[in-house]
Amino acid sequence: MKKLFAFLAAVCVSTGAVYAAGGDPSESGVPTSPLKIWSSGVGGGLLYSLNDDLKGTPGKSLGEVVWMNSFDFTDNFALFADVNWYMADSGAANFGVDLGGDCMLSDGRVKPFVGLGIGARYYDKLNGIEGKDGGTMGGSALVRVGVALELTETIEVRVRVPFQFAVIGEVNDMRVGAEVGVMFFSNFRNIRKLGY
Repeated sequence: MKKLFAFLAAVCVSTGAVYAAGGDPSESGVPTSPLKIWSSGVGGGLLYSLNDDLKGTPGKSLGEVVWMNSFDFTDNFALFADVNWYMADSGAANFGVDLGGDCMLSDGRVKPFVGLGIGARYYDKLNGIEGKDGGTMGGSALVRVGVALELTETIEVRVRVPFQFAVIGEVNDMRVGAEVGVMFFSNFRNIRKLGY
């Protein structure tokens, strides 16, 4: 009799473990999403101009500080909203905003990705362009590639190579650069909710 109870207890424990690990056949194929989708972080980088339209301010190269925001709806796709502050030699106030999506190309702790976005750029001064000494704003497009390195469940390092194309007034600005940032995630990012 004791052996029978021990056998039944072992079956109950193993069945519960299988269900806890996602073995419930009624949940097979049911889409899931994270409980916490928003994450944020900071980064920095350098952007270099590919054309000579902006010969004065803001200049050929710009240092930048980036406030990175990500909204993870699935394992392989996230929307992003980045706010960029550009530092020029003149000390002028230059900034930009980018909205778009990143597509992860693999799973695991090292995840390469590609992203597309649109946005806006504001340059405080466009010295060197005749009649363009005041602040000017324009639309922009962004293409980027990168890799996300998961250090822990809540901390991730992202290395990105962006290409930006902006139309600032009547001036085109094309820039390529390198960025490194740290993203901070909630513990609930990896906990899924079922979407029946």
